[in-house]
Amino acid sequence: KKIDNFWVYENEVMLPRAYSIDDKDNFKGGLEITKYTPNEITINTRSATTSKLVLSEVYSPGWQAYINGEKETAVLEKPNTLRQVDIPDNTKFVTFIYNPKSYNLGKFITLGTVILLIFSLLKRKSIT
Repeated sequence: KKIDNFWVYENEVMLPRAYSIDDKDNFKGGLEITKYTPNEITINTRSATTSKLVLSEVYSPGWQAYINGEKETAVLEKPNTLRQVDIPDNTKFVTFIYNPKSYNLGKFITLGTVILLIFSLLKRKSIT
């Protein structure tokens, strides 16, 4: 399509970032991403025509998915390393949250270290 003096092209081969598929992995329709941050992604699934949602993001075991913001569901790895979630009927939205165990362990270790440093400094001040 030409707009003013510019040609605009649409790549019809690429799939949207979030979409639904059927049991044979056939594309059924794009889904709207309503929130996108580094640690949280929310997808509106009201227009989903099937019970499988695919997010074109690299799979990582630290991601958790919640149906309608409440019920946790499994995040599956598709063969091409994308994320897939099976969604039940009447699902309004799916929220992906990145919360890896290593991050929580790191927070615990950091908090413990800060508490020990503060205790050590207070003890040293009381001695002098």
